[in-house]
Amino acid sequence: MDGKLIHGQITNTPCSAKILIFSPIDTSICKAIIITTPDLPHNHPPYSSERPTIEAKEIYREAAEKAGIIGATVGKIDHGNFILIL
Repeated sequence: MDGKLIHGQITNTPCSAKILIFSPIDTSICKAIIITTPDLPHNHPPYSSERPTIEAKEIYREAAEKAGIIGATVGKIDHGNFILIL
């Protein structure tokens, strides 16, 4: 915010979900079957109710322009140096 780097906080949310993973004995086969147990579903914390401000959207738009159209992805913009340059 205001040109300053902000570090977010990661919250550890315990999850009681259980999964079964079946993988082939042949290790050259890179596939697996994952089955969740219906009695212990996975729980995701709710998404943030906050929306980006107009200023934050403008900063992101400028970062996308600096990244260039060719080969730009959300990941490259989010993890690149484009926002710090602004």
